[in-house]
Amino acid sequence: MPARPDPSLLRGTTVRIIREYLGLTRGELAALLEVSFDSVRSWEGDRRGTPPGVITQLRQLQDALDEEAATALEHYLAQPGPAEAVPGPVFTIEDVPGCRPAGWQRHIAARIAQHRPDLVIQDNTARERPAVG
Repeated sequence: MPARPDPSLLRGTTVRIIREYLGLTRGELAALLEVSFDSVRSWEGDRRGTPPGVITQLRQLQDALDEEAATALEHYLAQPGPAEAVPGPVFTIEDVPGCRPAGWQRHIAARIAQHRPDLVIQDNTARERPAVG
């Protein structure tokens, strides 16, 4: 009979799906978990199992994201509603020390925009794209 998988370890697909749900790149997740980029890549590729504490850390990140999103949503729902010629509230995404990763901020902005379609999202992390042609 084959050995049963250790329930404290995550399959690579699960790690990837949770990372994508959080709106994080591999590098951003690695930084939050204080592991190397190669560790995350190895977990996601099922080349290496996740250490036992990773499932708890990912759960804590999901809880933190939900809490931050709920707090932000409460703040933006308290803002005045849309009025003619008045822009909606602004959510600024920044890539500065001390801020959550940009993908995390984008996830929160998307959740707020579901309830505040007038939300103006200002992404200061967007890179310029080369002109075509």
